[in-house]
Amino acid sequence: EKPAMVLLLRLGLLGLVFATALCYQSDVHVLTKENFAEETEHGHHFIKFYLPTCPWCQKMAPAWEQLGHATRDEENVKVSAVDCSEEAELCSYYGVNQFPTVLLFKNGGAEVKEYQGGRQVGHFKRFLQSEGMLEH
Repeated sequence: EKPAMVLLLRLGLLGLVFATALCYQSDVHVLTKENFAEETEHGHHFIKFYLPTCPWCQKMAPAWEQLGHATRDEENVKVSAVDCSEEAELCSYYGVNQFPTVLLFKNGGAEVKEYQGGRQVGHFKRFLQSEGMLEH
């Protein structure tokens, strides 16, 4: 009787994990070699280039998600991410060889600026404000 109960509990927890994953939608735009040019053709884009296995990338991930959520309704800037384990060619093209690397693409990529600041959501917001892309 105990093994059956343990199995039911495990299945219940597994179902909860899957349901949570299905309900979660990120406000960070995912960029690939297929959509990069089109997605970044106009406007301003704050893009994180990362590796899923990188500890510094993992540590920064929650702040990047918070930034994506906080800016989801902004028209001046889109917060995006490129997984360099899947998009090595794209990352190489932009000279990304350290992780995470955050680049600001201004005016459809006419100007590309590397972000050098802190890794918390407040740091990102202050940088975007200093670039005239966020008011609050």
